[in-house]
Amino acid sequence: MKYVRIFWSLSILLLLCLVTACGKEETYGLGKHRTVVFKIDPPKITQSLGRNDYRLDSVCTLSFPDSMKYETTKILAKGNRIYVLDSRVGHTVYVFDSSGKYLFKLSERGRASYEYVGEPKDFFVDNMGNVHVFDYDGQKVLSFTKKGKIFRVVSTGRLFPHSFGLTDNNRYAFCRNDKDEKEMKPALMLCDWNFENPEMLLPAGNVYRFRPSDRTFFSNEKRLSHIPILSDSVLVFKNDSIEKVVRFDFGMEVASRERLDLVTRLATSQEWNRYKGVWCLEEYQETDGLIYLEYIYDGKGREWLYNKQTGRIVHCAQLFKGVSAFSNYYLRGNQIIALVDKETVDELFKLSVNKSFQDNLRQSVPQLDVLIKGEIKAPALFYISVK
Repeated sequence: MKYVRIFWSLSILLLLCLVTACGKEETYGLGKHRTVVFKIDPPKITQSLGRNDYRLDSVCTLSFPDSMKYETTKILAKGNRIYVLDSRVGHTVYVFDSSGKYLFKLSERGRASYEYVGEPKDFFVDNMGNVHVFDYDGQKVLSFTKKGKIFRVVSTGRLFPHSFGLTDNNRYAFCRNDKDEKEMKPALMLCDWNFENPEMLLPAGNVYRFRPSDRTFFSNEKRLSHIPILSDSVLVFKNDSIEKVVRFDFGMEVASRERLDLVTRLATSQEWNRYKGVWCLEEYQETDGLIYLEYIYDGKGREWLYNKQTGRIVHCAQLFKGVSAFSNYYLRGNQIIALVDKETVDELFKLSVNKSFQDNLRQSVPQLDVLIKGEIKAPALFYISVK
């Protein structure tokens, strides 16, 4: 119970913070770390990023083989490689070089130990270029070299993680689900590549009592960020320890705190539609230049971007002004790498005859119109630097 009290003490202290963004050194069960609080007013939004707020550096077409069917669920650009996770159709990770040329895929669904039992849920790339893919249904992690050769398959069944990450020190971070309230069992843990010598960072409590979403870990440069299930805070790792806790104070009801009944059971769509607070944090990415948050408010997505250099905050339903085209983001430095998939381009092409669409297109990221006309093939990555 000691760790539960410590965790909730942290939450209470964060609630008392009155500054928009502040930091100070504190010591809790998570170890020595800073706490940072950002205040967000969900009903109040700003203008989206306009053409004067960013620079389009380049556009890169991903040259999937023509016969290949895929659906993108995550993108990552590291070193001279681009990685695309397809959890739903192809059930694999596709690898491209920095120009977008297709290189290979990392295994496929099958019955062999080096194949995926179900949908690969997530993947991370270490500093040596090895790729670690988490197969939740198979309860294993498959590790591949930079050239796509498998060199390790590790069973995770003993600890049964639901969400998986990789620290900059090449240790696995994961969270697990355990409903046994009679015994305080570990929830957020670190371990080595053999899933041995686990180290508990947080015990099972209210925020870890239920199965999490597919992705709660996000990796950018040397940072690994983790959104605890049903939490309004983010834990940011540096190496193997928690560097800071980032909490988002919405100044209103948050489902994870006020309406846990909606979150922990199958609430009807009518019940959710009547709920007017913040549902949950969906995605968090942080680099030396930017912080990006996606959260759900009043049944709809909100995007929040903080520019560390200028102090500017963008808070809106759609990050970029104009036509909504991007389906995935990956942050690198002061750059947003954004994906436009082929299905989106096909839908936008149907709308392109409308005058209002053309007006929106003129406000959009440059070269999007060329993509819609088919002069640049989709899917494509847009490399966008925020000013």
